[in-house]
Amino acid sequence: MKKETKQKKNQLGFHMWKYVVLIGLLAIVGLASVVTRKLQDRVPPVISCDTDILTISVEDDEDALLAGVTAIDAVDGDVSDTLIIEQISQIRPDNSCSITYGAFDNSDNVAKYTRTIQYTDYVPPKFSLTGDLIYQTWNMSDALNCIHVRDCLDGDITNKLKLYSYKENSSSPYHTLNVYVTNSSGETVNQSFMVELLSLTADEYAKSPKLALSEYLIYQKVGDDEPDWKEYLESLQVIIPDSREWEEVDSFQDVRVTSSVDFSTPGMYEVTYNYTDEAERTGKTRLFVIVEE
Repeated sequence: MKKETKQKKNQLGFHMWKYVVLIGLLAIVGLASVVTRKLQDRVPPVISCDTDILTISVEDDEDALLAGVTAIDAVDGDVSDTLIIEQISQIRPDNSCSITYGAFDNSDNVAKYTRTIQYTDYVPPKFSLTGDLIYQTWNMSDALNCIHVRDCLDGDITNKLKLYSYKENSSSPYHTLNVYVTNSSGETVNQSFMVELLSLTADEYAKSPKLALSEYLIYQKVGDDEPDWKEYLESLQVIIPDSREWEEVDSFQDVRVTSSVDFSTPGMYEVTYNYTDEAERTGKTRLFVIVEE
């Protein structure tokens, strides 16, 4: 009985070994087949587009960038699901750029294709201000923190803002702050801002009327009509006589507005707002206006 049991175990082990060997052979054959296929298939897919110039908006997403693009392989068939955007070039003066696609087949052959993107509404990065850049004492960080930048493709790129130079004029209350920013498309925009230091003591500055604007920097076009500058006034506060409390002035009628804006010539201009209270204290703020072609 023990002899028969041993024989059966030997037979079972032999059969299992045969299966292991068979599976191993099949794996080797399969691997060899894949390797042979890859060695034999050295032709990459063919990428094609329904148009060589893709006209889109800056608001369009990645699906729009891949619109009309297909990748067909002679062996594997349609491999469009492997399509990726490899690179988008810098923006050219005509608001166009080049986009390069990549696709691959099951043999790891890679194909590339480049076509042109034409943006219908691209504009360079735009600056904005959260304050008027008027101070009683100078602080570089305060001024730079007021300056923000937004790009039509990248969104908020304030974190990319760089200080180019700062020019202090000892004989004038005005100092020049030069900054620049570069977006992901490689376009660099420079801008100069005039920072004004008021000749007031800290106490006079603290008690002077406070004028606030809805915006401190706006963009206009050459040939635009001059707006009512008082529409940008948001609030006016003065100290109540013989107290430390502030009150809102309901009317902007007594606010004096002076504009240097020339709508026939591109450049940066200023609109100045002044208000003098009953105690002869004068408050001031400025609106920067950039006139573009």
